[in-house]
Amino acid sequence: MFTASGSYRSVFRFGISEYFFVLLIVVFFAGCGDNTTTGKAKKRLHEEVTTQTEQKQPQQEITEQNQTKTAANALDPLFANQWYLQKEGIDVATVWEDYTGKGVRIGVVDSGIDASHPDLADNLDLANSYRFSDASNDPSATEAELHDPFTDAPHGTAVAGVIAAAYNGKGIIGVAPDATLVGLNVFSSGDDDAFASAMLYPNIDISSNSWGGDLSFGLDDDRVVLDAIETKMRRDPTIFIFAAGNEASNTDFSSVLNSRYTLVVGALEKNGTAAGYSNFGTNLLCSAPGGRADRGSGIVTTDLVGIDVGYDRADTHWRVAGNEMYAYTNKFDGTSAAVPIVSGVIALMREANPSLNYRDVRYIIAHTAQKTDGNASDWITNSAGLHFNRRYGFGRIDPVVATDVAKNFPGLGKQVHLHAAAEKLQLPIPDNNTTGVNISLPINALVRIEYVVLTIRTDHTYSGDLKISLQSPAGTSMQITDGGTLTQDAYNPWSFGILGLMDENASGEWRINVSDISTKDKGTLIGVTLDIYGVAL
Repeated sequence: MFTASGSYRSVFRFGISEYFFVLLIVVFFAGCGDNTTTGKAKKRLHEEVTTQTEQKQPQQEITEQNQTKTAANALDPLFANQWYLQKEGIDVATVWEDYTGKGVRIGVVDSGIDASHPDLADNLDLANSYRFSDASNDPSATEAELHDPFTDAPHGTAVAGVIAAAYNGKGIIGVAPDATLVGLNVFSSGDDDAFASAMLYPNIDISSNSWGGDLSFGLDDDRVVLDAIETKMRRDPTIFIFAAGNEASNTDFSSVLNSRYTLVVGALEKNGTAAGYSNFGTNLLCSAPGGRADRGSGIVTTDLVGIDVGYDRADTHWRVAGNEMYAYTNKFDGTSAAVPIVSGVIALMREANPSLNYRDVRYIIAHTAQKTDGNASDWITNSAGLHFNRRYGFGRIDPVVATDVAKNFPGLGKQVHLHAAAEKLQLPIPDNNTTGVNISLPINALVRIEYVVLTIRTDHTYSGDLKISLQSPAGTSMQITDGGTLTQDAYNPWSFGILGLMDENASGEWRINVSDISTKDKGTLIGVTLDIYGVAL
């Protein structure tokens, strides 16, 4: 439903046919040279799917370990179908010998969790779950949700199973099978207060969010959610995980995903390549399996129990031993599926070291992620030796190395904030000119970078024309926007989150380039600000 700010929130379960329909629309409009858009972006639940080749190259050298024997295959009959937890995915089984997420509380902000599900009931904290439509502690989907084609009622149950389906001899096993689930059914209500309250919800270690805005045609500035996240982080910090989205668009078009408080996750295919639907951007932390159900590599997970109430329908029933009650599906996919995998891995990390905060978790994941699909274009290596790609972040999350590093991680310590600005510029941006406008900002402080925020203010009415890049003092260049898109809103102002410069020294000259690579619309660059967060050297 529409919010007061004019945006629309929904779960990110959007079928592959819709993905290609959007691509056809984009091609059509591009071919016509049309400079109009459909207006503000939407917010929805995230799910989807694409193709090929994988190379495993970790941030640090890792000794290959033999897969340790686990009783998972014997205890949970569908585990053999969970490719995303095995060698083709994140290979998490060896971690369960030491960590299972016990004592870690994960808020599943979604369309509800089936409280009666035999694989979820034992891990679901009913006393602290909440359904916002009727103030019930039962987070299950309401009758209205079950009959609303826009709500995607099974989505939350599917997400919950990936995170923490119990290790109980039934069905599947979650990434963190002993973690505690707190169901927060915001889509039963869908109004601003519900989403704000879910961000502010108490007694949550991790907030798992497989929903967001449609970034196909415009900026998504969800101030309600963003303000609530910032308030939560001041009062009672938690770890917010958000899906990148499924529009093959730029995550930098979302104010929530540009926040330094959110950890953004992209999706991989079974072969380790970035899924074609998965959004990309400079704020992307890492990737995890999202699969592609239409190609037989969906994410196997829990479903609403019963015939024709969930994804597993009578006419397309997944006929496999262990799914006689229509309680599981093999058709879940998308960045919606990638997020709960990362949420589960972070639960394992938090069990290994309960003192880890969002900064520590982000730093560890960045340093332990695996460089998958090494032949892909756009991989860069910054001056500190970290590799980054806008389509993969720092790479595929690695629970084995991440938990190993986490258990003795001392913490990053006090964070330093640096600020530089060039205001009241009023510089005309040459139309249809790749040279653009160049700005330099000096930083005179020795700080090891964790996160960079670049804010642009321009009166250009068609931001999709603008190509924006940032170069660090060490010479590492980050392409933030590419220009030539259908994004119509103005950057007046707009803040972009940038992760790929982590561990570089902030001291020196920073260079910003803004160019208008399309014809017709024109504008001026009014101001530029740079905010750098890190640790003093």
